[in-house]
Amino acid sequence: MLNMVTVYNKALDEQRREGKKVGDRQRQIKTAKRLIKEKMKPEFISKITDLSIEEIEKLK
Repeated sequence: MLNMVTVYNKALDEQRREGKKVGDRQRQIKTAKRLIKEKMKPEFISKITDLSIEEIEKLK
């Protein structure tokens, strides 16, 4: 029984980490879109969001 709880907890932790990654990514994209609307340069947006220039260009 203890082993099943350990497996469950590990799976839950992995799901949380994955959810955080998705949330962080969504936040980066949202910030990039706002900066694009403000006519900021892709290089600046990349520095702020850690998105690549190519990713930023796709959001335009």
